[in-house]
Amino acid sequence: MVGGDSVAMMECFDKMQTGNQIVFHAQRLDEEGRLKDVLWVDARSRVLMRTLWLACMNNRVPKAILTDQAAAMRRPLAEVMPNTVHRWCIWHIMSKIHEKLGKCARYQEFVNPLKERVYESFDPEEFQTRWAEFIAEYKLEGNEWLQSLHKESHMWVPAYVKEFFWAGMKTTQRVESINRFFDGYVNRKTKLHEFPQKYCMALDQRVRDELSADARCSKYLRRLVSGFKFEKIFQKL
Repeated sequence: MVGGDSVAMMECFDKMQTGNQIVFHAQRLDEEGRLKDVLWVDARSRVLMRTLWLACMNNRVPKAILTDQAAAMRRPLAEVMPNTVHRWCIWHIMSKIHEKLGKCARYQEFVNPLKERVYESFDPEEFQTRWAEFIAEYKLEGNEWLQSLHKESHMWVPAYVKEFFWAGMKTTQRVESINRFFDGYVNRKTKLHEFPQKYCMALDQRVRDELSADARCSKYLRRLVSGFKFEKIFQKL
């Protein structure tokens, strides 16, 4: 911790905290006094975190939650939030299609029909019927990956979870969005002491984007999906 980037980064945190006492930071050192890791939370994120924590303390848990297929998360979520609808990120699943099925015969022929059955089935019964027809037509009965997905259809197929409110989300906002979050701010040459400042700049841009999205949301009509007349009525309302 003598000189160099580590001290410069700590000084940066001190300046951030001087301007806003809500900012939090902490660091751990090893036995020889070298920086092991560092944690900081900007003011806006900390306020949001406090709000969520108070909500949970008042038993106001989320009505729905999106995760990847990590088995380690499923049981704890069921125990801690038994009334919360748990859904898997469909983007993570569909992005594996080429990896899992790319070597199958007729892959190029069935990849789009597969996506169509997943995204365009209107209810669970229709999905099950179309899925069975798809498996039989392309002779994929022995594919273990498809079998495992089918057993957990209720966790990821839109037809099963569309009855619940998802605030327009169907993925965990895509892994690559984290990379895009830092585009133009951080690269491989960014120094350690520069990272907190660059992060704050990226976060400010995200806030501006959110405000802009909120403003646009009030100006434009939602796209019709089902084609039913009552949806047109809701669109006008």
